[in-house]
Amino acid sequence: MTQTCSKCGETIGEGKKFCPACGAKADSAPNPQIRLTLQTEDNTPAAAAPAAPTMQQAQPEPAPAPVRTPPPAYNGQAAYNEPPRANSYPPEAKPMKGSKYAPVSTIGYIFMMIGMSLPLIGFILTLILAFAGGSVNRQHFARAVLFFMILGIIGAIVISILFWSTISQLTKNINIEWGL
Repeated sequence: MTQTCSKCGETIGEGKKFCPACGAKADSAPNPQIRLTLQTEDNTPAAAAPAAPTMQQAQPEPAPAPVRTPPPAYNGQAAYNEPPRANSYPPEAKPMKGSKYAPVSTIGYIFMMIGMSLPLIGFILTLILAFAGGSVNRQHFARAVLFFMILGIIGAIVISILFWSTISQLTKNINIEWGL
C-alpha cells in the first residue's frame, strides 16, 4: 500500500521510510483516512447489519503542490552551481581530431611501446610523454608504463639484495670456469 507524504503530498512507495521528494520521515502509523464500514453482501452500507466489517479507504484530499524555492544566494551567486563538465560528450558525438581527448590510434600505441622499450632513451621518452601536455590518452598510457618501470626497478633491487650471496657465488663460479 502506498503512502502519501504528510509534508509535501508526494506518494511514497511501499516499504519506503522517507519521502523521495522532501526527505521527511514516512509515517509508520496507518493512514487516518481509512475507515471501517459495515456492508451487506450486495455492497450497500448497512445500518446495523451483522455482516463482517470490511476496510475501505476514503478518497484523500488532493494535497497542494509543493512550492519549490531556489536555494539562498550568497554574495549574489547561487548556493550551489553544478560545475561544468569539460569531458562529457553526448554518446553520438566524438572529440575532434586535434582535441586532447581524441583517441590514440593503434599504430600510435605501437610506436610508443617500441620507443619506451629502448634502454635509457625509453625511460626519458616515458617521462616526457607522462608529464608533458598533449593527448590525455597518451599521458595515461605513459604514466601506466612509468609505474611498471619503477615497480620493475624496485623489484630488481629487492631481489638482488635478498639473493646477493647466491648471485656472487654464481659469478665466482662462472669466472673460474671461463678462466677470467
